[in-house]
Amino acid sequence: MALEVSPELREILREPFGGGEGNPGFSFREIEFIIADRKLLLVGVAKISYQGSDETWRIPLSFEEEDYRAALASSPRPALEWFAMVVRENVIEWWHTRRLEPNMPFPARRLA
Repeated sequence: MALEVSPELREILREPFGGGEGNPGFSFREIEFIIADRKLLLVGVAKISYQGSDETWRIPLSFEEEDYRAALASSPRPALEWFAMVVRENVIEWWHTRRLEPNMPFPARRLA
């Protein structure tokens, strides 16, 4: 049986996040999930709004099996929300460390 990521997770992740005082706002425009070698690779194209301007980035994130199991189609809503929180925290951490070679499967790339 093939493992599938919950379609509901994609909808949860499309909700804008961040944007607090001094921090950018984020919203995913595209999200791709790849499960291989007991890892989940999430590649998102995100719009990042900061100090009156917008940037678009392609951001890759990798998750080990013990974490990504919460993202599967069989997972209840609270597990999906937890996984979305982990993704968002990783994106926010990447933003603040993007000039320091963050720990990512491959580098994020600015598209616009």
